[in-house]
Amino acid sequence: MAERLPQLLRHRIENPVVSGQFLDDGWSSDERAEFVAQAETLLARLQDAIRGTDSTQHALASLVLAFGDRVPSDHTLIKPEASPGVAAPALLTSGLIKQMGNERAPREAVKREGDRRYG
Repeated sequence: MAERLPQLLRHRIENPVVSGQFLDDGWSSDERAEFVAQAETLLARLQDAIRGTDSTQHALASLVLAFGDRVPSDHTLIKPEASPGVAAPALLTSGLIKQMGNERAPREAVKREGDRRYG
């Protein structure tokens, strides 16, 4: 989904619940451009964490840059995922991000400060 986010933000965002309304009502063109730029930065940091290195510390640093200090600081949660003949990039193995990315069902709203289970 992160790959699609910058492109999705470039266009009007329909409200999936209220027909004829848009979630981006009130965004100026400058605000939209800033949101797209931030989405592109997020994508670059996630790609860096996944493919940039085989260092778990580097992957963790990239994830913290992307999501802030809510990311657990335990680099042992990150394990290399080996592929034959390819250097092993560092991937988060808790399954949380992968699980969330694969789900298509609507999710409950997330508290802004989180519930402290993950860090």
